[in-house]
Amino acid sequence: MTTLEQERPFTSRSTLLSLAIILLAYVLLHMKYYIYYVDDAWFVSENYYYCQTGKIEDVLFRAVDAPDRVLLFGKTYFQVYGNFMEWFGWTKGNAILLSSIFTWLSAWFWWRNAKLLGFSEVFSRTVGLSVLILPAFFNAAMLTRPDAFVFLLSAATFWAFLKKIYPLSGFLFLVSVESHLMGITGAFFILAYVLATWRSFFDEGWKLSLHVLLFLVGAGFGACYFYWLHPDFTFERLNTILSIKMGMNDFKYGYIVKYFTQQFWYRHVWELPVLITAIYLFIKNRLWKDNLFIPVFFTVAVLSSFVTSRPNANYMVFIYPAFVFFGIYVFEKTGWLKKLSNIVAVLLLVLYGAHYFAHRTYDFNRIITETKAALPQDGLTVIGMPDNWFAAMDRPFHPIYHSVDYIPELGIKEFYLIRNDYISQRSRNYHDFIAWCHANYEVVPLKKFNAYKDKQIEVFHCKPIQTAPQGN
Repeated sequence: MTTLEQERPFTSRSTLLSLAIILLAYVLLHMKYYIYYVDDAWFVSENYYYCQTGKIEDVLFRAVDAPDRVLLFGKTYFQVYGNFMEWFGWTKGNAILLSSIFTWLSAWFWWRNAKLLGFSEVFSRTVGLSVLILPAFFNAAMLTRPDAFVFLLSAATFWAFLKKIYPLSGFLFLVSVESHLMGITGAFFILAYVLATWRSFFDEGWKLSLHVLLFLVGAGFGACYFYWLHPDFTFERLNTILSIKMGMNDFKYGYIVKYFTQQFWYRHVWELPVLITAIYLFIKNRLWKDNLFIPVFFTVAVLSSFVTSRPNANYMVFIYPAFVFFGIYVFEKTGWLKKLSNIVAVLLLVLYGAHYFAHRTYDFNRIITETKAALPQDGLTVIGMPDNWFAAMDRPFHPIYHSVDYIPELGIKEFYLIRNDYISQRSRNYHDFIAWCHANYEVVPLKKFNAYKDKQIEVFHCKPIQTAPQGN
């Protein structure tokens, strides 16, 4: 019996209590974890225009002639999120709710994956709880991005492989890749398992060939599904889009480093000493001798970040299960899991609790309602921060964002301007654009109201400058 099982840090009762507290965190921080995140409007707008037109285009953030305006992946994601919002309403809150649901489902799959890999019930429960509440996963649950959905598909891909349902695993792998290229991480999970168990895996003889064939059959159906959704797919277009995406950020050190150094570093900084300590204890105690899967899984996950190297900190969610397995395994073996679990619980309580109390009065739905009420219903174009799109989704809208630097070239004669100065630092061209508006239009104030605390939102009518008639 292991030290972990003797200590029993998680009984069934404590697990249920933990789930209840985690659920409370999801409820309290719903639409408050991020006061503003550009990707929320970015992805919901793409969903909306897909459901309206059947086209997968980046309407808001790319010019009409931009080579990456037409998207190459994501129809499955658009279908799932789009239909959900068609039924329940086109709101940011509903999209985040669906992401949260997918994160809870992912936690179930990773609990089951840990069990299938031969780990104890307590180990597996700890993995499941970690997937629900650690920042890398919680972040995905609090955004409208496809990360939570693709993370679920990759977890299900690995689960089906461990269950030896190889055709389903192959099919789910292609579906996850179609939803987002980061779905490829499902293949890295499988690769880690094969490398760690290669002796028994390759000793199966003819059965190995059958298993590979069954996986490829499922992948073949997945490929047919992909080409059915994207009959215009070409590798030339893929290379073009990948090149553009790679050039969107000049950070050269990958998304693992980005995760610990990005704007929200304070949410993750405590994880770094825990990880360093785990690596030290792993080497000191030569723990690779007891379970080869743990170091292989961790190593493959880290190396995969160089393959999918775009430095987007949100991508950390896809490989973080390997970090969780590594940490839990090390602290279990060294008898520190119970103490560390309590320390992490306190840290998360402080982190999430402080965030809630700092932003408890923030009400995004009220802001959108008041913004929409302040806009005259005359069909004029609206320009504002990306989140303002939720108040103007049924009319022409342009976001104030650095990739949308072509607004002055559009020759818009008259429009409504929404100023959100309290989040202006999130757009590099915000102040330059406001200055351009005042230099080229008569900017007439229409409405000013409070967002939250002392943060103000202002709505203006930008009209052509009236020149005084010259006398004879």
